Amino acid sequence: MKNGEGPLYHIWGSSSNNMYFIGNNGTIVYYDGENFKKISGVPNFEYYCIDGIEDPDIYGERIWVGFLNSGPERGGLIFYNGLEWQTLWSNDIQFFSDPVYRTVGSIWTTPEEKWVVFYTGGHTDGIITIHNQEYFRDYHIQKKNQGGFIRSIDGNDVNDFFAVGDFNNVVHYNGKTFKYYPELSGHSRYVSVSQKGNIVYIANMSGAIIYKGIRN
Repeated sequence: MKNGEGPLYHIWGSSSNNMYFIGNNGTIVYYDGENFKKISGVPNFEYYCIDGIEDPDIYGERIWVGFLNSGPERGGLIFYNGLEWQTLWSNDIQFFSDPVYRTVGSIWTTPEEKWVVFYTGGHTDGIITIHNQEYFRDYHIQKKNQGGFIRSIDGNDVNDFFAVGDFNNVVHYNGKTFKYYPELSGHSRYVSVSQKGNIVYIANMSGAIIYKGIRN
């Protein structure tokens, strides 16, 4: 990378030979196991969250990348369909009826590779939506969140996932209802969550603290 093109914020890949790096100034870099190549033709936004799947039907990837840009509701989403990148929503392309839900806080593709889950919105008003990966406009709003900006989502499947974020916000979805964990709330920020079976790990930005939860 050249000077002024960084920093890089996040990485997604299906293997060590198929990885994407995202960051400032329209930076998306692909690594094939030997060489790094900057992706051209994408908008010059600040990319900061990414997730995707390896799709055998198209012999390639489906990738979603959230970005920031200028404006009062300064966010959006681009998508790679295995052939080209396209903008799904931005300041100029409306998707949700309320523009406050433009900013993407977190993206999570479910293990069964049918659904993709988003948190969009702000610190005090946001939504968690579940979209069909093949028919993106086939979606439903699962939660209107007021506990703090969600920065990471992970789980076992679409009916069993955790979402964490600002003000030590922790939420679990069981397929029907959301449960908050007020005993974990505070004035810091959870930046990452990982759920494997009945074990959940949550990383706190302050003091490099990692919480481990076990479900009985």
